[in-house]
Amino acid sequence: MRAGLGSGPAAEGVARPGREAGEAAPAGLRQDRAPRLGARHPASGPGARQARLRQARRPALHLAPHLALSFALALLLAGPAAAQRPGCGFGEGLAALREAEARLHAPITGLLVGREAAAAAGRSLGLAAARFSGCGCPRAAEAAGEAGQLAEAAAGAAEVARLQPLLDRAGFSARLAREGLGRRGCS
Repeated sequence: MRAGLGSGPAAEGVARPGREAGEAAPAGLRQDRAPRLGARHPASGPGARQARLRQARRPALHLAPHLALSFALALLLAGPAAAQRPGCGFGEGLAALREAEARLHAPITGLLVGREAAAAAGRSLGLAAARFSGCGCPRAAEAAGEAGQLAEAAAGAAEVARLQPLLDRAGFSARLAREGLGRRGCS
């Protein structure tokens, strides 16, 4: 072996592709840094699995403490949402919506009882629509208003066979309005 050339195949005089036997490697290439057979990658050692698991458990978003404080301060200083305005009656609108939904899903014992329940539910849904509109919730007001129109149409039904499907449809619309408020909030 020649001194200063390392211990790679070129130093031993073994031919490599593109070179003659005994020819030295070009200057700047270090043959002794080539990976050896059986050498392990650093990420495949005994502690590599634990390191990968620790990395996977870390949260994806790391906020510096001053950024988190700035974010919290911005939320506190932001104006209240439309439904949080004092005096808008959002809670009363929700209560009226739930009351109307309960009346629409109650069993019907006769035509007059069903018509009265439909009229009361229509009034409650009209109140809910007005409250939501006053709170700046146009989608919720529209959905409650639609359910109210269906309930009022049911109040004018001439027979129980016609009344029940209208009440079911109005109840379904009222439920969709309530669930929409739960999913999207006041919008």
